[in-house]
This record gives sequence, structure tokens and C-alpha cells, in this order.
Amino acid sequence: MDERFKRMSGIINDAQFEAIKSTTMVLFGLGGVGGFAFEAIIRAGFENLALIDMDKFEITNLNRQLASNSNNIGLYKVDVYKNRATWINPNANILTSNVKVSNENINSIFDEIKSKFSNSKIFVLDMIDDVNAKIEIIKYCHFNNLELISSMGTANHINSDKIYIDKINNTSYCPLAKKIRHILNDDKNINPTVLYFKEEPIKALDDNNNHLKSTISYIPAISGLKIAEYCIKKII
Repeated sequence: MDERFKRMSGIINDAQFEAIKSTTMVLFGLGGVGGFAFEAIIRAGFENLALIDMDKFEITNLNRQLASNSNNIGLYKVDVYKNRATWINPNANILTSNVKVSNENINSIFDEIKSKFSNSKIFVLDMIDDVNAKIEIIKYCHFNNLELISSMGTANHINSDKIYIDKINNTSYCPLAKKIRHILNDDKNINPTVLYFKEEPIKALDDNNNHLKSTISYIPAISGLKIAEYCIKKII
């Protein structure tokens, strides 16, 4: 085992570590959840990563997003995380894309991934906010038999003990999971694994009683780490 990852020896054997190195991890979304999932994945020894995120770092990311700092505001997240990956593991093989995921480009995104990482098992982590993009990712993975975990809404929560991982048809309380279930209702066989909160979101309001999307620092971090845990345990 590479010296960088020797501290895993004893709980992960050589065959399991080879399974990690030979799996391509596809991360859609490098925000609060995605950044911490990325960190656990790259530090677990994964070498093949595809990073897809259209956004640049903004000042409002500073309260929760792992790689955000005052010096990289305005930079594309995929570029910052690519550099971070190679700083941790110089053997990392990174594909980046800053496109907006849609029905028109979902096939070409995966075609590029499969071309770069040929003969490699693919595991998909969906951690983006856009509902239509999530639907496209979920459908693609279902019809192409790709492993997937999809993050539902993590905003407006403070109780990490209410985080669960289950099939979307078994979820309750989560408004985003409900919306996606409704859209997928035409095909009951599409039943992805999701991370969600088994409690009602907090109704955060501004001074004019408008609903706020609020996030505290530790909730996206714990959510991202739980997604990484799920993936790693499935692979080994």
C-alpha cells in the first residue's frame, strides 16, 4: 500500500485497496456536501475522479464549503478541487467539467468519463441542487446500471442524527425527495439510494417573512462524509 495511505492498513486489505484505486468516482456538485465527500474520497486513496460543477466560489460559501477561502473567490470549484486532489495524491487522475448538467449533455458527459477511464467501475455521487439535473443523473445511472447515491436537501437542518440513507421510495419528510419521487412516478423501478433528513426542515424567514435557505457549517460536512462512507463501504 502507498505510504500515503498506510494508516488504513489493518482495516482495509490490499485487495480492498485495489478496488478503491480501480474505481472511478464521479462527483456531481462540489458545494458544501460535495466538498467534504471529495475530501474523504481522495484521502481514502481513490485515484480516478471526475468532477462536475458549473459554479465558481462565492463569499457566501465560506461558512460551509471545505475548499472555499478568501483567496479563491471567483475561481471555478472544479479547478480548485483538481489542484487539491493532486496536492494530496500526485497519482490522482482528474477529469473536470464546469458545464450545467441537462438532458442535452448527460450522455456526452458520461461518454467523456467512460473514454478517459475505460475499463473502470464507475460510482456516481450526485450532490447538486438543480432538480432537473438530478433527474437526468438518476435516470442515466438507472438505465446504465451505474452505482449511485444522491443527496437530497440538507439546508434548514441542525440535527445530524436525523440524517439517513435509504431508497427514495422509503423516504419521508424531505420535500426534495418527495418532488423527485413525483417526477419519477411514471417508472416505479427507478428507486435510487439517497441521503435525506427524516424530519421537517426548519422554516427560516427573513425580516419580510420570506423563506430563507439557511445552512450551518457542520451539516453539509457530516452529510458529505456519510455519502463517502456509504460509497467506500460498498466498494470494499
